[in-house]
Amino acid sequence: MKTIYLILTFSLFSCICLASEKIESEASHKLSYIQFTEQYGIDDTSKAIIDLYFEKKEYSGKGQLSFLPLSAVIAVVIPPLGLGLMAISSPLFISGIITSNRYSRKKLLHTLIEYQQNNFLSNKKRKRISRYMYKQKILLWEDTQDAEGIAIN
Repeated sequence: MKTIYLILTFSLFSCICLASEKIESEASHKLSYIQFTEQYGIDDTSKAIIDLYFEKKEYSGKGQLSFLPLSAVIAVVIPPLGLGLMAISSPLFISGIITSNRYSRKKLLHTLIEYQQNNFLSNKKRKRISRYMYKQKILLWEDTQDAEGIAIN
């Protein structure tokens, strides 16, 4: 009887521990930009990954998703124009859904953990991150040149 009691206690305890770990891992993908940067931004590449995912999600995905509802409102007011706009904005809406899914916070967390554990990114992700980092360096350089030009004049 004692062995059954011990086995039941051990299995209940292990289930509780596993459930609490799963809850913590599920909540970790709901971090804000600053929290992601503080917890996972250990180097320039990690910070660039975080920046890329948040920019794509916030600007590209939401921007493309906003065209279809606007077209629907226009379709109510001016039906011929609105239907044409809906035909044009429907592929953008689908593209926005795909972009939002591709750059979700869960996938960001998975990419960051994979990068930190293995120090490896797939070729496709590495090319995206490299392009993004290059563009950021150019923008930073242009800003410093503009600031120097203003200071000289």
